[in-house]
Amino acid sequence: MAIELEPWIQLVRGCCGVLVLVTAITPIPTLKIFGTGRSITNCNLNTLLFLFLALFFIYAAVFFRLVAEAVSRNSLPSIHAAFSETALVLATFMNAERLGDRDDKSPIHLNRAVSWCLLCAIELFVVVWTGLPGGQTSPPLASRVSAAIDVCKAATCVMILLQILPAIIANCNTASKPSPASPLDASSNPADILSLQMDTLREVEKLGGWWPLLKLFGVFSRYMFPVGEPVHQIRFVASFLLMVTHEVTELQEQLAFASILDAAATGSQVQTSFKKALLLRAVNTALSHIFGLLRAEIKLHRAESFATGVHAKILSMDPTFHSLANPTDLTKAVDDAKEFISLFDSIIFSHFINIMGIVMAATKLVSLHGPFLFIIMAYQITFTCVINSKGTQKRAEAFTKVHKLKVDQEHRRQDGLRGWTTLFNQNLIEHEIDCFRLVTGALIDQERKLDSCRLNFCLAQNIVSFCGVAAGYSFMIYRYGQGAATVGDLMLYTSVWATLWMRIGELTRTIPDLVDDLLDAAPLRRVLERSSAVQTSGAELLCGEGSLDLHDVSFTYPARDTPVVDHLSMSIKPGAKVALIGPSGTGKSTLLKLVMRYMSPSTGTILIDGQDISNIDKNSFHKSVGMMPQIPHIFNTTVMENVRMGKKNASDEEVYAACRRAMIHDTIIARPGGYESLMGENGSSFSGGEKQRIEFARLFLKQPKVVILDEPTSSLDPETEMQVLGNLINQFVHTTVIVVTHNVEIAKDFDRVILLGEGGKIVKDGSYRELLAKEATEQTTSHALQPGLTRY
Repeated sequence: MAIELEPWIQLVRGCCGVLVLVTAITPIPTLKIFGTGRSITNCNLNTLLFLFLALFFIYAAVFFRLVAEAVSRNSLPSIHAAFSETALVLATFMNAERLGDRDDKSPIHLNRAVSWCLLCAIELFVVVWTGLPGGQTSPPLASRVSAAIDVCKAATCVMILLQILPAIIANCNTASKPSPASPLDASSNPADILSLQMDTLREVEKLGGWWPLLKLFGVFSRYMFPVGEPVHQIRFVASFLLMVTHEVTELQEQLAFASILDAAATGSQVQTSFKKALLLRAVNTALSHIFGLLRAEIKLHRAESFATGVHAKILSMDPTFHSLANPTDLTKAVDDAKEFISLFDSIIFSHFINIMGIVMAATKLVSLHGPFLFIIMAYQITFTCVINSKGTQKRAEAFTKVHKLKVDQEHRRQDGLRGWTTLFNQNLIEHEIDCFRLVTGALIDQERKLDSCRLNFCLAQNIVSFCGVAAGYSFMIYRYGQGAATVGDLMLYTSVWATLWMRIGELTRTIPDLVDDLLDAAPLRRVLERSSAVQTSGAELLCGEGSLDLHDVSFTYPARDTPVVDHLSMSIKPGAKVALIGPSGTGKSTLLKLVMRYMSPSTGTILIDGQDISNIDKNSFHKSVGMMPQIPHIFNTTVMENVRMGKKNASDEEVYAACRRAMIHDTIIARPGGYESLMGENGSSFSGGEKQRIEFARLFLKQPKVVILDEPTSSLDPETEMQVLGNLINQFVHTTVIVVTHNVEIAKDFDRVILLGEGGKIVKDGSYRELLAKEATEQTTSHALQPGLTRY
């Protein structure tokens, strides 16, 4: 038989257990006691893990012995003893669980070490104070068991102190704050230059935990809560109040039905309780319907806000972002984040309400049937949280692999669809199908592992839930047998207890799904975190002449070491017609992107009419500078709307005139719909040359001061090419025109030809005839400008 400890000793032991438990569960808030980040390093963690596991089993044995002795006496244990032993069992379990987490490589914080020392010191004091059990009043076997438990407890505490105290003494004066986390590593995927697909678990590790990561998701708050919209805010608050009222009335309804049974058992009138129960049921039904109507409207508004807001954010990103981002990844990021946007509703209207219902139900049960129900719930909730924590971590690891494989699958699908012509011509369609099947098979295998992980941890949760429910029912049956509970109490307990653990189970089961939503939304979060760097408030571009000057301009792409453009300087006079030629990879297209502000130079400045373009308002800049890309994009709308992309308020006659100069007018009017003909997705119903001429029409309509062309006639036949370029030069007589081309024949009609070499270096510069003459004089082996060679 165990010795009954005095209440003050039980209280001290319980407080120590609670202190150790708190420092294990919430280490960061309690760090301030001894200085944030102070830690001990020279400890053997494996030895400490073994000792705390031993101490956990010792406390568990003491607790079960306490319960067994009470049951043998047909009574309940002392609440002080039950509370203190519960705190000690849970404290040692949580610390053993933290030490056993092999992913946690950080040293032990000083506050945890001190709390352990305090606990061990108190336990040694208790053993010395009470002495080893013995004497003639206790059965020899019980006495020996108690003595063995106390000896093992004392020995374990001594070994823990011997492990920790020297480390505390050695490190206390020299402990310092841990070094700050290094910057986040870039994504391991070389193609993911913007790190949108970064491993979220690596991000958690770098940020120092899940809470710093969760704070980053605040960028979604504007789409979750209707800020600045009073009507929708009223709907939101009203919905919340309705749910709170529903929880209260639902609990009152269960109490009313329980009172009916009590009244029937005692022969009292049941009509009053029955009317009250029916009224509460009717109120709950009405509240649920009104709540459903309000929440439906909130969801629709949130979906609209998210779709338009995110689309606007992505479109407003700077050209560098759009030149590096994969449209497939962006589309998938937006689609994957849709579930996360509903998370706020889930937290407020489901999980928060569930937690509130759990607290209300638990408080009511404990107030009616005593604190032993609280002890049962403490055990069950603690073990459930530990299992859920481990399960969430494993599930997050498996989900990250699934997410990466889904991205690979989508990339493979998009490549197959967009490259169908190449696959068909090369007779590789079956090969591509086999490759896609392999990618999909790997995805399915990983999803199978993810489902297995989820089901295994659900089984562990269900086992813990079963033990808690069984313990609770056993306790209530004991109280009923002792006459401390009525039939109504049993009915109320059965209903509320089942609802309580149903809510806890629902809450713990949805946490992995919430983590999945969090991981799904991570790529879009990284997009939303980026600033919309498109400048809209700079100075106005006073482009009267159109001169262009580059001073010591260099540019290096992210994740590359070699600059594409290396310290390039050049000057182009107003109204000049300049052709840039050179081998592939010499930075010609990159140079045009720098001039168009798609990207910013790594070093150097670019001036138009003496103004630094980096300080120019972007709307003013694009009014004066026009570019025709190498591959024009055609929108899925009418021909008229596509041409008007050059000038939104252009009249029909202006559009017709621009199309005539672009040699596309006759082709358009020959179609049944004329200018109202739909061009299809990316101009699928028009040829490549026709799409290039549509782009020329936009340029003619815009009438910029500086015109930049990137391989503008690559899809045109020679005759149309010469006509369009002739119209271009005639139309823009006083406009600066810069063209990048491999077609040397085009260069003949330009005032100046610049041959670029590696690193964007100027190799040759002059008129077409001057360079030919110079080349002939030098007898160079280069054939870049020899007559008869039409393509560089």
